[in-house]
Amino acid sequence: TDNDLLPDSWEQRWFANLTTANSETDTDGDGLSDRAEYVAGTDPTHPTSNLSLAVRWQQGQVEISFSARAVDAPGYQNAVRHYRLETTALPGPGAAWSPVPGFADRTVASGTETLNCAVTPEAEAVRFYRLRVWLQQKP
Repeated sequence: TDNDLLPDSWEQRWFANLTTANSETDTDGDGLSDRAEYVAGTDPTHPTSNLSLAVRWQQGQVEISFSARAVDAPGYQNAVRHYRLETTALPGPGAAWSPVPGFADRTVASGTETLNCAVTPEAEAVRFYRLRVWLQQKP
């Protein structure tokens, strides 16, 4: 009702009002806007609740993992959270990011699940990775 791009039920759940958060605020000071926390499904009142990639070298492959969350709380009616792991050789403004094969569009049916991706690196090539998250209405 307050036109801030956040569902009222989500704001009531986390802040007990409709005035604390909006698409620009960062209530917990962790660098993610409250809107980004809504999309990612993280706690907008706790700075260590975040969505991050864990990367490790394992038997000649780079293993990337992260905790993915289904949408199962107030404010997400009829929505699905989607995840895409992307890669580029050179990050920065205007960088061309490409989906990692097999990780272009992943979802979690319920609860929280650790998603893993093993990537065989190219010889002498440097790669950067990022995780994109978005909400989409069910058809």
